[in-house]
Amino acid sequence: MPSYRYLRDLKPEDQKPEPPPEYSQKEKAKNWWHYHWGWVAGGVALVALVVYFVVTTLGRTQPDYTIGIVTPFSPPDQLTSQLASSLAPLLPDKNGDGQTVVAIEVYTMAPAAEEGEETSGITAADADPYTQMAGVTRLSATLSSADNFIFLFSPDEAQAYQDIYQILGWPDGRKADEGTDITQLSIAFEDCSTLAGLDLAYTYFDDTPLNGQEYFTGYRVGLRAIAGTSIETKKNALENWQSDHEIFTLLTQ
Repeated sequence: MPSYRYLRDLKPEDQKPEPPPEYSQKEKAKNWWHYHWGWVAGGVALVALVVYFVVTTLGRTQPDYTIGIVTPFSPPDQLTSQLASSLAPLLPDKNGDGQTVVAIEVYTMAPAAEEGEETSGITAADADPYTQMAGVTRLSATLSSADNFIFLFSPDEAQAYQDIYQILGWPDGRKADEGTDITQLSIAFEDCSTLAGLDLAYTYFDDTPLNGQEYFTGYRVGLRAIAGTSIETKKNALENWQSDHEIFTLLTQ
């Protein structure tokens, strides 16, 4: 290293900067990858997610009707599939794709009980917290949309569901007052001649034959309110409600 006495009189303009190092194409590519691999990985993941969404959305048959079931215990998949397939032949092709598809959406959740309140059904305190959170989130998302309006409530919790979420309304679509008796807003499953006449026979894990009519005994069937609710002015809300009102009348007559 040169002594200080040789460098002390040098002016900045006399000092020549070292030339930048020369990199090969391979080294340049390696250096670029070192600083940008995270962006590349994120971009690939985003593209894959978009492709997956498009493929699953376009490849999935859109249901003509969706019926919600709110219950603390999810019914067997075989039973909900049987309910959907039994309803399909009775209903018109709403979207004109040549087939009638009915979807059953199950919201597995328990209503929260007020402190000191007695209830005949299971409460949120008894439910699995993750299942409860998922059910509440999905139901909240459904209630913020204007897509489906027909709901079934499990018997012991039906009044609590209505008191908390104010889902069901009067037959003309008006919102019910808080505390309205659930029996005024809904009909028991077994009292609906169309529903009671469905073939809901199914088998469970060990191929034991079971009767879905017995499972749904006591369930309350109701139509969601539209007038006076937050979805009243949403696009297609009235059209969807009127369509589901016709189906609700058919199912409960």
